[in-house]
Amino acid sequence: MSIFNKDALVKAVQSQPVVVAVASANDVFKQYTGGVVSSCGTTDVDHAVVVVGFDDTSFKIRNSWGEDWGDAGYIRMARGSSGMGTCGLLTDMSYSKM
Repeated sequence: MSIFNKDALVKAVQSQPVVVAVASANDVFKQYTGGVVSSCGTTDVDHAVVVVGFDDTSFKIRNSWGEDWGDAGYIRMARGSSGMGTCGLLTDMSYSKM
């Protein structure tokens, strides 16, 4: 999948969940409890998560840290950012083709 391409990510998520890398070693990510994250202050990715959905403004992302983290185990990240994406989420994307 093309990196730095939010439209390609949207298209892929319409068919299946997509694994992405994000910057998680920051307080914005670690202390997330709700809302839409527009920046983590870094795009240095260090953690794999799964994009499971989207709406007009954000991607819905499932983390592996359990339901006690974030919004019942999920985080929403802004779709509108360009380049590497919010918290670097457009830098490394992967999904299986069946």
